[in-house]
Amino acid sequence: MAVFYATIMLMIYILLAGLGLALGSFINALVWRIYEQASNRKKAKDPQLSVLKGRSMCPSCKHTLHAADLVPFFSWLLLRGKCRY
Repeated sequence: MAVFYATIMLMIYILLAGLGLALGSFINALVWRIYEQASNRKKAKDPQLSVLKGRSMCPSCKHTLHAADLVPFFSWLLLRGKCRY
């Protein structure tokens, strides 16, 4: 019975960690877009920086990210923190 509860607790911890990574990644992208819009008035009308309509992009080369690049922590690990493009 103790093994069952330990397994359930481990699954809950993994789920919470995944949700935390996803939420943290979303908030990071949201804050970055708002900062970029506020720092330059010309960029405020840029549709790529729109919070509702824009797609995620690389902050250094501005290339639109694909679905495989949007996995919060694992894509960063696989790319070793560098841009794919």
